Amino acid sequence: MHSVDITMLAELCPDLEELGAKVEGAWWGEPGTMLTNLNTCRVRVGCTETLRALLVHSPNLAHLEVILEEERYSEGVDVFDDSLVSYTVAENPCLAKLRVFMMRSECNLTVLTVHLLINACPALKFVGELQMWAGVVERDVEELAADIRDRNLDLLVSYRGLLYPLRKTNCVTRRVRGSEQYLCNKEKTCITSHLVFGQFRAAIKMPSGEANRKIIPSEVRLSLGLTGPCRQNSYVMWYELVFLLSAPVS
Repeated sequence: MHSVDITMLAELCPDLEELGAKVEGAWWGEPGTMLTNLNTCRVRVGCTETLRALLVHSPNLAHLEVILEEERYSEGVDVFDDSLVSYTVAENPCLAKLRVFMMRSECNLTVLTVHLLINACPALKFVGELQMWAGVVERDVEELAADIRDRNLDLLVSYRGLLYPLRKTNCVTRRVRGSEQYLCNKEKTCITSHLVFGQFRAAIKMPSGEANRKIIPSEVRLSLGLTGPCRQNSYVMWYELVFLLSAPVS
């Protein structure tokens, strides 16, 4: 797979909103002026400078998924540690739009990175995959989950296929005319054969029609294991919906 130079992207595609590619290079222009409209980024990177450039100089970045490439860099993954995030936050102390941060390869990040992101990203909703972070063990995740609950943060972290903090859930799913409809089951009884653990805070009926089908937020799609753009069905609108794949706790 050939790499795309990030500087060339910024010069030739300044209005780019979604990026999925193997990228390289850095940005030496004015801060915050690289890809000003970039919203969703799923990239393969091989050096810290490329990742730092995306975090520091893409002011509207909301969704970042990263896979690390090692074959061209002798340093390996050791350089991808908390210091990278610490330096990035120092350079750009308010990543105002970032909602999803996912590192999908082995790296040396620890829970310190999650805390740094919490402090720098007021819109943060989802962090993963913590089982890939060499500096994270299950006890760290449990302590992090307790801190999230204590601070009443609207944040989920993924670890070994579970979403933390674990919480009681009461949402079921069923097929309606070929699309998924999600209904609140306050009695906590299964009214369909396929139970999806989740939390349903608000739902209203909405008219059918493509114009009314809004994009499902990234963190909800990730919780459901979905990729690519997905839309809400024509029957239910979500306001403050968070899906959990973890088992309910007593």
